[in-house]
Amino acid sequence: MFVRMLRSLIWLGSPTAQIYKGLLIKANPDPHPELAHRLQGLLPAGSRVLDFGAGQGALSMRLKDLGYEVVAVDQDADSFLAKEVPFFHLDFNDSPQVSQC
Repeated sequence: MFVRMLRSLIWLGSPTAQIYKGLLIKANPDPHPELAHRLQGLLPAGSRVLDFGAGQGALSMRLKDLGYEVVAVDQDADSFLAKEVPFFHLDFNDSPQVSQC
């Protein structure tokens, strides 16, 4: 159910760029507040959340601000800018690297 909800909310190729705390939202920004709101109904603050494909970290930062313990992962280590969130570089196309996770 949660994956279905994510698919319905995420739309890549947003025609207008938006920013959250100085971090570029690389997807359609509309789902960020909605996803955060729905997540609050599913998980209590303090829960661990993985932001897989984090981009610059806008969603990671939003979830951290809501009290979640966020870990971010992305294949582009240079683009992640949310310094308050633990980040791990992972090249999703590197099978040996992925299989070690």
